[in-house]
Amino acid sequence: FIRSPQFAGTLRENVARYFGVPIERQAIYDEDGLLTSCADYSRALQRFYPKLFIYDLEEMGPDLRARAVEELRQLDADVEQSYRQFGAGRDSRGISPCPSVSQGQEKSEAL
Repeated sequence: FIRSPQFAGTLRENVARYFGVPIERQAIYDEDGLLTSCADYSRALQRFYPKLFIYDLEEMGPDLRARAVEELRQLDADVEQSYRQFGAGRDSRGISPCPSVSQGQEKSEAL
């Protein structure tokens, strides 16, 4: 179950329920950085001693928030490069063929 796409969603729902941080305001980190993909969540929780840091975006400090925005920008650039390598870049309107890339952009702009 930890490797399934539904796992990250279930974890975020539980964070909302038990810690009172609504899903749309959550920023979840591990020791390596912001968790953004199902693979990130799976990797983080398969560590010998998993440790997650949960932040409410409304209460997050400006330095950490700026770092998160930069991480998301870099992630978006890395994904865009991969799209170009596979010949599947964004269309002329700047829309990515992968919904998660578009959502990643919105996340970085929202932060």
